[in-house]
Amino acid sequence: MPALLDAGYETPIRGGSAREDGLLTLGCPDYDYLAHIERIERRPIARAALEELSAWFTWLRRGERFCDGRIAESLESGRVRELITRLLELSPAH
Repeated sequence: MPALLDAGYETPIRGGSAREDGLLTLGCPDYDYLAHIERIERRPIARAALEELSAWFTWLRRGERFCDGRIAESLESGRVRELITRLLELSPAH
């Protein structure tokens, strides 16, 4: 994350946290997800920070609204599996 911050990446995400029961919340959606995706899409998802995962999940959800098949393509390509795997790695219960 420090490299992203040094490069000017700022995230509006607030409130993400790990609960005692192990649930990992992402906080609010990343409203500037398009700018953030441009900066992180070439980075390995396996090294993504929680804030970056929020941008990815927002991109998937909102992208499906304007581009039918985005979620299906991401499932087929393995991107969703990578995102969920990374989210589980960041979870304190994992």
